[in-house]
Amino acid sequence: MKTVWSKEIDKILKVGVDLEQFGINNWAFNQSQAIEILEKLHHLNIAILGGDVYYSIEGIFQPNYNNWYCEKFEYETDKEFTSRSINKAIDYIKNYKIKDSENTFFVLVPQV
Repeated sequence: MKTVWSKEIDKILKVGVDLEQFGINNWAFNQSQAIEILEKLHHLNIAILGGDVYYSIEGIFQPNYNNWYCEKFEYETDKEFTSRSINKAIDYIKNYKIKDSENTFFVLVPQV
């Protein structure tokens, strides 16, 4: 896969399931992986603009059309936005009602 976000970000995200074969230039993570990835991105001061929830049905990844997003406020510093966006993503993922943990995945959209 070519560089999607940046070499630094891609190196972190590559632990997930590569979605390129489904026409998506990104990676998907189970709940615990997603939270771990978000903590790593926070440490690097990389904000998250949003994310999507996907289901894997017989190995085929499809969006379930649940998602979240986060926009920077005019008065926010980059560091404040990064913290708020990461916390919003973690809260969304932790509170997401997962019916089938083996087949529910989260796709993150980092700010570059």
